[in-house]
Amino acid sequence: MSHTIGWIGLGRMGEAMVKRLTKAGHGVQVWNRTRSKAEPLVEYGATLVDHKTDLARCDVVFTMVSTTEDLKEVLFGSGGLVSSQPLPKVVVDSSSISQEGSQEIRHRLEGMGVAYL
Repeated sequence: MSHTIGWIGLGRMGEAMVKRLTKAGHGVQVWNRTRSKAEPLVEYGATLVDHKTDLARCDVVFTMVSTTEDLKEVLFGSGGLVSSQPLPKVVVDSSSISQEGSQEIRHRLEGMGVAYL
């Protein structure tokens, strides 16, 4: 079974992980606050999207951003990933955030029917 994959946050680790996923044959849709960081991944087979909400149709969306507040913004802020329908099935967060922040985000997402890892 193949899942559609979205990725938000393309710093050093995020970029490397997307490259590995595309090299393994997975289609990955990418978005980054600084678009120029996402553009080179198109050469590796990733699809660059214009808005975070474009990733909401993905089965699984990985996030890897700097802070708890950054994560809240990309998820719940204006034009955030879960600011409109449809919603992704699963958000896998790989950000280095506080346990309290992660718990709050889990509660909000699960209340919307989105699984959070």
